[in-house]
Parts: sequence; C-alpha cells; structure tokens
Amino acid sequence: MVGFEVLGGVSSVVFVKTTVLGIDRGWEPGDVIELLESEGHHTKTVTLETSDELYREIEHNPNALFWPVCYTLSADDSGRLISQIFEELGVRYVGASSTSLEFSSKIKFKNALDAVEGVKTPDYELIDDEDLHSNGFGVDYPLMLKTEFSCNSEGVRRVEAADDFNEAYNFLSNAFGQKMYVERWERTKEYTAAFVPGVGEIKSVIAPVGMRILTDAVFIDVPTKAASPLVEIIKLDTSEVEEIQSVVSEVISALSIDGHCRIDLIRNSLGQLFVIEANFQPFMSIPEQRRSYFPNALHTALGIEFRDQVYQIIAYAMNRS
Repeated sequence: MVGFEVLGGVSSVVFVKTTVLGIDRGWEPGDVIELLESEGHHTKTVTLETSDELYREIEHNPNALFWPVCYTLSADDSGRLISQIFEELGVRYVGASSTSLEFSSKIKFKNALDAVEGVKTPDYELIDDEDLHSNGFGVDYPLMLKTEFSCNSEGVRRVEAADDFNEAYNFLSNAFGQKMYVERWERTKEYTAAFVPGVGEIKSVIAPVGMRILTDAVFIDVPTKAASPLVEIIKLDTSEVEEIQSVVSEVISALSIDGHCRIDLIRNSLGQLFVIEANFQPFMSIPEQRRSYFPNALHTALGIEFRDQVYQIIAYAMNRS
C-alpha cells in the first residue's frame, strides 16, 4: 500500500485552479484535499489567471508538489499548458506531461489512433466550408458532431438528419468557436477505462467499466453526464475487461501517455470496439458518492480504494523521470 512516505520532503501540495474559461475550467479537489490533510499533509489551493501569477506561486513554494486541476490559465484552447511551465522550471507536478496533453485535442487523438495497429476509432471527417454549404459528408446520418476540445459532453451532439445539422453546428460554433468534425454513429454500449501509471514496484493499472444509461438517452449527453445517478457504473466480465485493457494498453504505449487519465470507448451493434477520446483531467471524488467516473472505475473494476488511487498518482508524480 502506498502511503504517507511518498510525499517525503514536500512542504505542501498546491492545487492550481483558474476562473478563466478554457478547454476545462477544472474540477473541485475537495475530497483529495480532505484525504491528504486528514493524514497530516499541508495543502494549499490557488486560483490563478495568468502565467506570471503561477511563476510567483512556484517561487514562493520551492518544495511543493503542484497539482493543476485545469489545463491552461488562458481562454485560448490551444494556449500554453500549465504543465509546460512546470517542465521548463523543473517543478514537480501531478498529471500527464505537456506532450501527452496534446491529445486533449480529440482531432489529434483520433489522427494518432489511425496509426495504432489493432485499435479502431469511428470513421470521422473534419468539417470545412464546402461541407457546410453542401451538408454532405462521407459519414452517414445519424452522426455525432463534436468540437475539438470540450468536456462533460458539452461539445457533443447527435445529429439525426441533414435538416438538423445547421442548428447543431451553429450552436456548438457559437458556444465554443473551435474546429469540429463529424463521427460515425457506432455506439450501442459505452465504456470508460481509468489508467494510472506505475512507479518502481507499483504496477500500472487499467480499470475498464461499462456505462449503463438509466434513462431513454441514446448516449451520455449533457443532462445525463450532469446527473451522475443517471449512469450506472458496471463491473464487466473477464473477457471484456481483458479486451479493453489490451486496447487501452496499446493506446497508452503507442502514444507514450505518461500520466493518469480516462480513455472512453464504445461498441457497435456488430461487437466492434472503438476508442473515442481521452480525458486528462478526470474528476477525483470519493467513489461511493457516484460523482466521478475515474475513481469509480478503479474501485468497481479492481477494488482500489480512493486513498490508494490518490497516493499512486502522487507517487508517479514524485518519481517522474
């Protein structure tokens, strides 16, 4: 069991939040903070809006472990990542490296998956001006319309027919102002798999679970995602667990992903498994409260308690090469 000793020499765990709108405004680390403080660690939470503010926090906390709960301090979705600043200064931090965070772009992630042998992602097509005028795609209706960056299902719409496309496109364009693409509808089942890298004698873990929607929604849309009791986390049978672990392991290895994350997958009516996106800022709340898919997956699939999840994530950050 990983425990208190992994934070030896750390003066404080500093959680970095922001009020600036961006690809992910962040998650509330209250449960993680409560756990760490209950075991005698000092924590600090800072809410920043500029890189200069972050530089000052780093200067004032030279022996801290930083834990960003957002990607950037900028409204620009392609702006400078917080992790880049930590890497340039040699500061210890929790989370995936800036190289891995490039795959926060769903488009870059899907492009990269195209080159991974044995791994499928649904057919997709970037939207250009000609498509908008003709409303013609190589992907049939119904289809998924997605923004390049978004979280909590906000930048995703299922479009039933050509007549509905412009309304969905205009809404997402006005709301996000990002590149968009259409994706073939392939989902009869949804899955997510939590990944935590190993360190030393501690092995990496991949924890796949099924996601059963308890309403008549056809996918985990905005209202379904917003009310977590509407989605049941399901323990899978051994064959499905092994299949998903194999696929996710291949993705992690091929893309050199080096931090904890959630990989989302779907299965179509023919039984084919597809990888759709990666989430490098998974919410971390106590599993029993059913609020966060990442810790729930680790607990449901592998029986890993919340405390051990947090400490393994920290252990990796402390020993990152």
